[in-house]
Amino acid sequence: MSAAGFKIIGKRHDNMSLANADHTSYETPYALLNSISQKYRESFGGELMNKLLDLAKKSEG
Repeated sequence: MSAAGFKIIGKRHDNMSLANADHTSYETPYALLNSISQKYRESFGGELMNKLLDLAKKSEG
């Protein structure tokens, strides 16, 4: 993390092997996870769908 945002700088904990590579910076950790993790996208989308369905049920009844 820097003033520019979040970016991947290494492939392991406490490793900066990718620090000099030109990687995209992300404004939030959620945006970073969304770009690198299919499971995160699926989980987030599923939770969002559940919340929206609950909201729709509450507004109907």
